[in-house]
Amino acid sequence: MAFARDADLDPATVTRQIRKLEQDFDGQLLVRGGNTHRMQLTGLGKRVVAAAQPYCDQLGDLHGPRHRPRKGPSARSGRRPHGYR
Repeated sequence: MAFARDADLDPATVTRQIRKLEQDFDGQLLVRGGNTHRMQLTGLGKRVVAAAQPYCDQLGDLHGPRHRPRKGPSARSGRRPHGYR
């Protein structure tokens, strides 16, 4: 998953989280592109993103620029930086 790698996230973890959200919403959020691995939002996915966007914007306002995971040994280990909850 190119997005996950570009954001320095574990692709398997991102995939598990997406599947968990799909279970929680009882529907498919993404159409997976087969051999090309491209993905597109489904109708439900678009509604979920639209509903979540105001909250994401508020979090961005509270924390400044969008958070980008730290580079280095703890980035992939799952450990959180000191003071992060």
